[in-house]
Amino acid sequence: MSWNLDAKPKMEFKKIYLPEMEDGAPLVYTGVIQNISDVYNEKKFNSEERVEKIRIEVGVVSKGDLIDHTVCLFPTFVVSKGSGSYSSSKLYEILETAELLGEAKKVANESKEVQIAFLRKALIGMRCKFLVKTVRKDDKETRYTVLEKFTKIWKA
Repeated sequence: MSWNLDAKPKMEFKKIYLPEMEDGAPLVYTGVIQNISDVYNEKKFNSEERVEKIRIEVGVVSKGDLIDHTVCLFPTFVVSKGSGSYSSSKLYEILETAELLGEAKKVANESKEVQIAFLRKALIGMRCKFLVKTVRKDDKETRYTVLEKFTKIWKA
């Protein structure tokens, strides 16, 4: 299988707005991890340098039923533990939160295809709690919400 890393993932999602805060406190949402894209290349912000990324889609759950809202997280396809002033990668934090670091180490030196297959098998269908972040906060017409950070991930 050859990978076209310049192709954007084919998962379509409707950009929605969910509030970040209520009464000065961050809102924590509940969801289900629904999909993980193939690896793709994207330019870094304000740079010509490119990085490999994936897209993780999470369906937002309301009152026990899955609703049609989906939020996404776009982590770089790197698993690295932070030290000193360097923070851990988003993918490392996700695997740590889901208690999957040990299993992930077993496929760390495998191909991208094997690593993505592992992530999909391990994470899709898991329930989660997460915080969100608003993109374009000052423009009510174009603002939308992305997943900022998982706070808890568990098997449904």
